[in-house]
Amino acid sequence: MAKHYDEKVMAVDRKQYLYTWNVQSGGDETDATTGETLLAHQAHTITWNCQNLSNELVPDGDYKIWIEFTDQHAQGPIHSVGFTVSSSTFNVDPADQTYFKDMSLDYDPVGTGFENIIGNQSLSVFPNPAREVLHIQFQSEENGPVDVQLIDLLGRVIMQKQLTKSDLGNYQLQLSNAAKGTYILKLTVNQKEIKQKVVIQ
Repeated sequence: MAKHYDEKVMAVDRKQYLYTWNVQSGGDETDATTGETLLAHQAHTITWNCQNLSNELVPDGDYKIWIEFTDQHAQGPIHSVGFTVSSSTFNVDPADQTYFKDMSLDYDPVGTGFENIIGNQSLSVFPNPAREVLHIQFQSEENGPVDVQLIDLLGRVIMQKQLTKSDLGNYQLQLSNAAKGTYILKLTVNQKEIKQKVVIQ
């Protein structure tokens, strides 16, 4: 099981019996939704923004959602559902298991627009996927020039511009020099970064 990026941990009384979760996460609840031990079985919903614990977008590839529970002082059932992070939408309704019913997993890499908020900064890009122009709206309490980079998945900087915050009220990034594919848009001001995955069609 890979390192956890987002979690829902509804366990206090029996947390020590979530053996697999404890081994893989070290009990780390960073970015986790937590709460008391549930008194009854119920439906759960969890979302993941495809970022790791450093708020960086994870690379495309295969990932798994893991579900583990216990209703006694012992190891309980565990199950996983796999999906692929890519530029394509992914939907699956896994078959019912003995302890896991009515499961559904939906992965949507992008929509018509996407807003990312980290600390005192927000970044909105649209349309996404884009063709010729990407509109960028950026807000930050930081002062100073903003470095804008479009980076491919090999880490190469495809485009780079230095703009002011006022330029980024609704800036139009021309994409004529960028090939079709998936990229990371990174904005940096005063060494503070905010990133968003974008797709160029």
